[in-house]
Amino acid sequence: MRKYISSELNGLAWEIKKKTGILWGEAFALSLELGSIPNTVLKNPNSILGHWGHVNARSLASHFWSLAKAYEEVNDFGRSITMKNAARYLYKTLDADEKNKMDLAHFVSEEGISTGVIRETLDYFAAANDARITHRSENLVMNGADDYRRHLKLPYWTLR
Repeated sequence: MRKYISSELNGLAWEIKKKTGILWGEAFALSLELGSIPNTVLKNPNSILGHWGHVNARSLASHFWSLAKAYEEVNDFGRSITMKNAARYLYKTLDADEKNKMDLAHFVSEEGISTGVIRETLDYFAAANDARITHRSENLVMNGADDYRRHLKLPYWTLR
C-alpha cells in the first residue's frame, strides 16, 4: 500500500469515481486499497478498470455466489441476497453473449450493486494480484463459515 498521497493515487481515485459514480472520498479510500498494485497492471486494458474478459467476469461471479452461500452459512441473509444479486447479474450478462465483455462502469450501474459490492470487486482484483483471499472472505472464515472455508479458492484474474 502506498504510504503517501501522490498525483498517481489521486488520479486513480478520480478514475474510480468516474467509472463507478461513487463519492470522491469513497473512491479515494478504494484507491488506497489498490495502492499495492503496480500502475502498469492497473493500466492494462484487461484490469479491473478496463474490460473484463469472460473468464475474469465468470470468476468474479463465482466469488460473489460463494460469498452469498457463506453469508447464508453464518445467517446473514441480507448480505447473502446482495452477493447473490451481484453474481446473478454477472452470470446473466455473460450468458447472454459468450463474447460479451463486462466492465466496472456497466457492473456498478446495475440496480442493487452497492458500495460494498464495489469495494469487494476491487478487493477481489487486488487479492488476485497479491495471491491472497479477500478481506471479506477472511472475516467470514474467522466468523464461522466452515463449509465456505473448505471450498475457498484464491481469486483469479488474468490480464491477457
